[in-house]
Amino acid sequence: WWVALSGYLVKDLGFTSCKLGQAFFTNRKKCGTLMIMMTVHVDDLLVVTDGSRESEACVDQLLKKYSITDVKAVSKLDGGVEYTGQTIEVKLGPHGDEAHVHHKKFIQGRFEQIAISKQRRGEAGSSCTPLETSEFRSAVGSMHWTTSLARPDGVFDTNQLQKRQAKATVGDLKNANKAITAIKNTPNEVLRNIPLSNNMAVMVWTDSALYNSEGEWLGEDPDLAGYGRHSVYSQAGALIGRTNADDLDNDGDHPLSILDWRSRATKRVVT
Repeated sequence: WWVALSGYLVKDLGFTSCKLGQAFFTNRKKCGTLMIMMTVHVDDLLVVTDGSRESEACVDQLLKKYSITDVKAVSKLDGGVEYTGQTIEVKLGPHGDEAHVHHKKFIQGRFEQIAISKQRRGEAGSSCTPLETSEFRSAVGSMHWTTSLARPDGVFDTNQLQKRQAKATVGDLKNANKAITAIKNTPNEVLRNIPLSNNMAVMVWTDSALYNSEGEWLGEDPDLAGYGRHSVYSQAGALIGRTNADDLDNDGDHPLSILDWRSRATKRVVT
């Protein structure tokens, strides 16, 4: 199926497969203007067009080729569509139609606090039982799924909790519950893909904090005497977005679409 579909898209319809992600395809007009973007997940296709006759004809040809009849226009659906675990909606914003991506259903349906007895809450330094460890890992897994796809505001907490899965304590269970509550209390937060001019700029923000994270055991190092050798890493973060290039030199608030984000521990580097 993949060989047949990708071959047809590229050879017959003129699509180009992205080198960084082969399941992402684009199609341009002869003048070079982008008219179609498409992503493929098994047999689910998510297609965005510029609305031109040329792009609609191309999509119609694809639908007829594979007798695809279950077609949904996201902009006409109340509540949007589910795609690879995310909800995608089209909403009218101050700058035109916006694509909103969120995890509201997953958060409301799967995010539950880890049960901790009154007695155990007072034993923060105690190691988790096998059952508590299993529940902790399940909770961290749910956090990772949501924060990696739709909630960059929780990615730092998730990364910190992931480092504790092999040696979790009751204190880690309490920290996980705090992170879960923060996300569950704000299920309506969305990523907004905002219409921008053709003259766009990609922006990157990076930052880090000194010695606030855990990492691999660093071994014997006289410079680290008195420090926990797991706890001398710095946590780094990065956020990538796009905005109008004309707004870069102007003060004030400007439209921005978040594209990607990361948070991870970094090793100490001495130069």
